Amino acid sequence: MRKLTIFVFSLAVVSFLPFLVAAQTAPGLPASFYGTVTFNGVPLPSGTTIKAYYGASTLTSGQITTTAAGIYGAVDPDNYNGWTDIPLTVNEGTGTIYFKILVSGYNNEKEIVANETSTYSAITRRLDLTFAVPAKPAATPAGGEYHSSQSVSLSATGSPSIYYTLDGSAPDNTKNLYSAAIAIDSSKTLKAIAYNTAGNESQVLSETYTLTCNPDNLAHASTWGAYPGCAITACVSGYTLSSGQCVASACSPSSVANGTVSAFPECQIICNSGYYRSGTSCVASGGGGGGGGGGTFQGDHTAPSIMDVTITKTSTSATISWKTTESSWTWFVWGTTASYGQEKKTEAYALTHSVTLSDLNPSTTYYFQIKTKDAAGNTLYGSALSFTTSVAGSNTSITETPSQSSGGQSNTSSFTLNKPLSQMSRDELLNTLLMLVLQLLLQGKLQL
Repeated sequence: MRKLTIFVFSLAVVSFLPFLVAAQTAPGLPASFYGTVTFNGVPLPSGTTIKAYYGASTLTSGQITTTAAGIYGAVDPDNYNGWTDIPLTVNEGTGTIYFKILVSGYNNEKEIVANETSTYSAITRRLDLTFAVPAKPAATPAGGEYHSSQSVSLSATGSPSIYYTLDGSAPDNTKNLYSAAIAIDSSKTLKAIAYNTAGNESQVLSETYTLTCNPDNLAHASTWGAYPGCAITACVSGYTLSSGQCVASACSPSSVANGTVSAFPECQIICNSGYYRSGTSCVASGGGGGGGGGGTFQGDHTAPSIMDVTITKTSTSATISWKTTESSWTWFVWGTTASYGQEKKTEAYALTHSVTLSDLNPSTTYYFQIKTKDAAGNTLYGSALSFTTSVAGSNTSITETPSQSSGGQSNTSSFTLNKPLSQMSRDELLNTLLMLVLQLLLQGKLQL
């Protein structure tokens, strides 16, 4: 009887032993997963939550938080311990199981999908998970300022699918799929994004291409049309628009025999010694004696005129501008009385002139006169003019025509002799004297 009891107990133990072993190793319900886990090739930090979903469902079917970097569901994935390890369990369901994590700053703050998937099976299995987002696309050439159309290529590590926009809007996988170089023929903002096979997206690339006119084609231009036409419409002073380009303006004539022509825009003809100016030519001075009187005075004896005088003033300053009918240099005399007392002088020949007066007194009348002389020495004394500065505290600039104080413009012609008096012929001396007398008579400075 005792032997029978021992046999029955032994049989029971032997019969129950497989169940004890099975209880230690048999998978439980639901499905369970463990293994290594990385993000962009780096072990996933501890404390990261991994969630499991069926298909496109937004309802979590299971989740686990990593307790060690690069591992989930087990202390050592190579030596899983069914008694102590706690795997990621997924409730029973149908369809593909997707694993997702959320990493701030990536995937547009959306959950990142693992490259690996599974299906439901009520066992515990090892499934190493790799999460990755594609690198941000790169553009070649990069954005910047260009003077011609650009052909832009897009690329990204791993050759993911790239989508782009050219209107500055945010790109996604519903926009233009990149397949060939993009033609940029006007100023545009290119934005691009990459997607890997798991559907994760990269950061957005943004490059701005600004197409402008080539300055090398706009030499000496003052205004021009917009890109891509870039047609020159006006040139700076001293240049003329010709066949779409600004070319140096030329005097007409640009040269004379027996003399020289000054640079544009003055274009003054200056005759060599022994020659006088006649129109646009230098003609030899008459020689020898003979004949009494008669003849005409030779040379330029007309003083330049002053015109378009304007004043831009404030309470403490004034800028006076004017033009002359021929290139000349000027004196500008001014003061708080008609006696003036102060002077500004330029000795550069020009057609346009200006002077700026500073440290003036508010609400004060200032008197001034402009004197001008051409290259031949002909001098003009302009009218006596005046202006009154603005009231104190006024910083607004006012442009006006000056008031005429008294008198008008007066000519005092002086002559540049082509040769010393001692070398002049009698006719030349008589002509010079005659013209001086006529000039004085016209000015009322000589009466017969």
